[in-house]
Amino acid sequence: MKIVFAPFKTPGFYEWEGYLDRWIHQTFSQTVGRYPVDAAYLTSAFGVAPLQRLLGNRERRNAIFPVIIGDLMVFDTHGFSYGTYPSERTYHAMRALGYALGHSFVSSEFDAKRLARLCRRYLSPAMCKQVEQQCHPVGMGIQCDEIERIIAGIPKNDEYTLSWCGRVNPATGSDIALGTLQMLYQAGHDTPAIVNTQTDEMSAKEYLNKTDIAPAPTWDVTYNTSRRDFLQRAARAHVFFHMGRAWGIGNRLKEQFFCNMIGILPNRPYMPELVGEHYPFLYRTKEQAYSHAKYLETHWHDADVQARLQEIKQRIRTKWDNSVVRGLQIDTVRAMVDAGREKADLSLYRTENANKKLVNDALILLGKPELVEWREVLRAMDSLEGNYFNEHRSARLTPYEVLRGLLYLGYRDTLETADPLLRAPEA
Repeated sequence: MKIVFAPFKTPGFYEWEGYLDRWIHQTFSQTVGRYPVDAAYLTSAFGVAPLQRLLGNRERRNAIFPVIIGDLMVFDTHGFSYGTYPSERTYHAMRALGYALGHSFVSSEFDAKRLARLCRRYLSPAMCKQVEQQCHPVGMGIQCDEIERIIAGIPKNDEYTLSWCGRVNPATGSDIALGTLQMLYQAGHDTPAIVNTQTDEMSAKEYLNKTDIAPAPTWDVTYNTSRRDFLQRAARAHVFFHMGRAWGIGNRLKEQFFCNMIGILPNRPYMPELVGEHYPFLYRTKEQAYSHAKYLETHWHDADVQARLQEIKQRIRTKWDNSVVRGLQIDTVRAMVDAGREKADLSLYRTENANKKLVNDALILLGKPELVEWREVLRAMDSLEGNYFNEHRSARLTPYEVLRGLLYLGYRDTLETADPLLRAPEA
């Protein structure tokens, strides 16, 4: 499998009036592209419909171009469809349509069902069911070995320490987390706290002032924190607060467990997939989170608490290590591509028409070399094309379908060059 990374920033792509530049079509489309691709990966469901139209094989209307979505904005504090302006409703309707047309990688099975529910405002029940069926609970992986190297040799603080990490905004529940830490301080407990945020100091303080939260003297706060500093600082704490309103089983949540911290987590239906059944430190109210924090101050070293932590870390390594997740993602995409190829091969090369003969004759014209360039085959076919117009061809072959024909005949891409260089099948 050849993976091409092509970052692009087209003005307006993520805006209401967004469009896709024609160079994407000229470069990667299956109809005229110089480097036709089998599938695409997007970080926003908004672009699925136009991208399928732009890159798919428009010569075959029944051919489906697989687009995979890794959208971090699956849901939000207002339930996905919070817009009141027509432009916002259009944007979210395009996102909902994208989830129905494409395939999504989500963090849990619960998220797949929730995403289908959030699309009900814009889609029919049948399309919502399709959204759920085309969600794959693969999630995002973390670098377990890298984290262990970064935090190696960093001891826990001698004094029981709490931690909160994340952006300072409503979606992350920063007001709940920092408000709970403030409750502990105001109750007379001088419990140290480590606070890491990627938000700049001015924006963070502006938001906290609106929520009447002021950093206490016992808090160790850093702004614009890098990932490495976040891991090393967090590893010194014993317990972390996770108060996110919008996200499911995100990477920040998994990484904090891997920093040997016990999590005080919101009681959400998807949490058992990460922490197992009957996890004792789930909360529904700020008061419950407060009581969990006080309990762990004297019980963090208990054998059952530490055993639970090691069990969660092992589950993360087994299910969400980056190597495992990447393998599942690639296998999922390969299965989609193979299904589409099977359908194309069946219609183009397994019926009685001249398509297969045309590709084979082009190879004969080139002398059937052991290594053959895809573009050489296209040029050879151009010289033969006129002889095949009336020989029951199903349709004129696109360059992508010529490549499919070569693979169908047993040739294999060496994956050594940008332009496909194919090796002939063994006799």
